[in-house]
Amino acid sequence: PFPDQDETIKTYYDYFAKVREFEVDASGPLFAVQRQWYLPRKMQRQSNLAMFPQEWKQKSVIELDAPDYVLQGGERSPCDGLVAALLPHDASVEAPIADASLFLHLVLLPQILFHLDQLMTAQLFLDHCLEHLPILGSYLESISKDTFDYILEALTAKSCAMTKNYDRLEWLGDAVLKLIHTDALINSREFKRWVRYLHEGDLSLLRSAMGSNNRLTNAAKSAGFDNFILYKQLGRGQWSPIGMELREINENGEEVLAKQEETKPGKKVSADVIESLLGLVYLHKGFQASYDVASELGITLGRDDNNDFQIPGYKSKNDLLSFSEKFLGGYKFQHPEFVEEAI
Repeated sequence: PFPDQDETIKTYYDYFAKVREFEVDASGPLFAVQRQWYLPRKMQRQSNLAMFPQEWKQKSVIELDAPDYVLQGGERSPCDGLVAALLPHDASVEAPIADASLFLHLVLLPQILFHLDQLMTAQLFLDHCLEHLPILGSYLESISKDTFDYILEALTAKSCAMTKNYDRLEWLGDAVLKLIHTDALINSREFKRWVRYLHEGDLSLLRSAMGSNNRLTNAAKSAGFDNFILYKQLGRGQWSPIGMELREINENGEEVLAKQEETKPGKKVSADVIESLLGLVYLHKGFQASYDVASELGITLGRDDNNDFQIPGYKSKNDLLSFSEKFLGGYKFQHPEFVEEAI
């Protein structure tokens, strides 16, 4: 019997003959299937709550709406979340494909174009840096000598829904940038003569202002990084290949060029890419290289390694200095004022 409210449709043979206009064998077997086009856009995730899996399983059985006499045993729910149905044998046979290889390529074409688009973006970004930011460009060229994977990781936002994104490098780059700014405050030509007298809270405020998202975002836009950030995932209406024109049918039945909104990554994303690039350079080239990149991007202060200066009117306490040097095994301090400050 066919589960339908139409009284004229009693069997699966009637359904396919009247609704689908397709002849099937009235005595043929039925196969339990599940409708793939009802696949949910967001799959259920396993929860740590003890009661959740059982409740979700019961909900799935209700959604499938398949009584025991229709689907037997393990045929009930091969894939949770899809609607179950029965199909006659004749309706389950696939039609022959004229060119299976061509069909497979067409199925995979969006993924292929998406991957090529990423590789082209990485190459264009490298060329852009080599032309406009030679220090960063030279480091990235050395890092990407064998693969673009590192550059792609640094440019891929979490919203792109890829296996790898810049989260790990951004976390590292954030710490590197704080160290760069701390070093710059202590050794900067403009601040080093008076910054040592500031309270640590004031120093933290200065460092936070130097690494604010607004400042990093402006630096990313000035460097042109926002044109290379990968933030669109492979999905209908979200991503389209470079240079492809999307067309639609208007109310008059005419084919016209579809309007596409020009979007840019958010401020936080642009700031994160600056930090991810610093993290990438630090990971492969070290601290000095990341400091040079930060200086080239204009997000830090000039460094002065000459610390040979005296505080006007300062008189060292010889007894404290001699005790400290003796305690440290005869070590000689170049700046005795630091000893007093530390103690």
